[in-house]
Amino acid sequence: MKRVLRYERLPLSVFLLCSLLAEQSESFSLFVGTRGLASFSTTRNTCRDSSLSPFRCVENDLKRLDRGCFDKARIILLSQVGDENSEATKSTFVPSTSSEIGGTAPRGRGIASVEKFTRLPVWPVWNGVFVWIVSKLLGDTIAAQVEHTITGRVCPNFFTYEKTSPFIMLVHHCHSFAPWDPLRYLQKTFFPEGFPAHPHRGFVTLTYFLHGGFVHRDSIGCRQAYGQFDNNDKNGFISNRQKHTQWLNTGAGILHEEMFDNQDSGQQPSWLVPTRQELYQLWINLPAAKKLETPKSVLLGGEEETPLVVKSGCGGGSSGVDIQSETLVLAGSYNDRESVAPIASGMTILHVRLYKSSNSESDWIIDLPASYDTAMLYVRQGSVIDSISGTVVPPHHTAEFSQSQASDLGETRRIRLTKAPGDRVADFLFLAGESLNEPCVAQGSMVMTSTMEIDRAYRDYQAGLFGRPWDEKLSDEEWEKHVLQYPSRYRYIE
Repeated sequence: MKRVLRYERLPLSVFLLCSLLAEQSESFSLFVGTRGLASFSTTRNTCRDSSLSPFRCVENDLKRLDRGCFDKARIILLSQVGDENSEATKSTFVPSTSSEIGGTAPRGRGIASVEKFTRLPVWPVWNGVFVWIVSKLLGDTIAAQVEHTITGRVCPNFFTYEKTSPFIMLVHHCHSFAPWDPLRYLQKTFFPEGFPAHPHRGFVTLTYFLHGGFVHRDSIGCRQAYGQFDNNDKNGFISNRQKHTQWLNTGAGILHEEMFDNQDSGQQPSWLVPTRQELYQLWINLPAAKKLETPKSVLLGGEEETPLVVKSGCGGGSSGVDIQSETLVLAGSYNDRESVAPIASGMTILHVRLYKSSNSESDWIIDLPASYDTAMLYVRQGSVIDSISGTVVPPHHTAEFSQSQASDLGETRRIRLTKAPGDRVADFLFLAGESLNEPCVAQGSMVMTSTMEIDRAYRDYQAGLFGRPWDEKLSDEEWEKHVLQYPSRYRYIE
């Protein structure tokens, strides 16, 4: 079993506010080139082995699929949802089989490193401080469970880009807003509930809501409201009924604001019930040739755009079938189901939940092409076990898988994961993709290929070519007038 190493990073400042301080963006600089991460956060030079004693490795000889179980599950599924060629069958269930049957399994790709990034208290700060105290007294695993219940923290995962291209950064937000909280209204006077107008150039933001939502307005005149307002059970199955994801290609330059939508909570009106806001925001680099294209924003959600793949086992459920895993395809593809996200390079982005099953042979499996140098995951709930290396990834930790080698070209490499014993569910975000193999410089809210291009981006922003910032308190009518007067010059690019 490999060792699990934990690193704690202490940011120079709250990076999430860097876009509001673009003029002083040198404080938030990131340079990635041949020498890797130069600055973005300071790192305390302490690392320690995390004990693996709470969990045991899952034996590899439990991973083979029993053919009789597969046939039984298939008969039950077809009897419930109809012919296997019907749309219901294709969009709902995938039999619990693997390519090991009747063939040679691809070589395994195990976890190479695990780290935990600093979690910052915000929205509400006092909840986040309480969770921090719990973490010191009772440990990170208990603190993760408490945070999932009461919220109040944000976790920016600052990736080492040379290892994680095309992925730059992942932020996990977990917040709540209570109508009865007097400190909330005091905080709103100087700290808005969201992110007022700020500039971007040269990359994509993928914003995926698990609960709650944003109201997005930008300098090309686009207003979008999206999120998960019907997913009130924070421990339930993945919801895929609404437009829960925004794919924003910032292109040549755009200003946008993202304010939490605390009006459309999807809950029964109650003065006592806080509005839960939980989301991921992922920064994805664009190839150099595509960085100065027209900015575009696309909303995604539903079976036709972000398909949900459900893997079933046999026994356990009232119908003879129990759910082993759910995989929501946010970008790329999984098990021949493909998202419509307009990706600019090869990648796969999945939200996965592994459930307790009566069938012990319930590994979650994905075969990646050798060209996908990057593979990683972030655990939201429970603990995930890598069945190849035996490494345990606790909640709120980020794991990177071993990189593909030159000898792997033309082959696929298999990743096998399972839920830790005793956990009701393991919930994680899985990222994989082809390295762009290009220089990347990220400073403040811009991502380009050189410091010269970064300087040009900020000069263009200050000259008003992205549009002019507006007050987040403006009504939609006032905002529309402002954008007509100060539009982004990159709204239409020939």
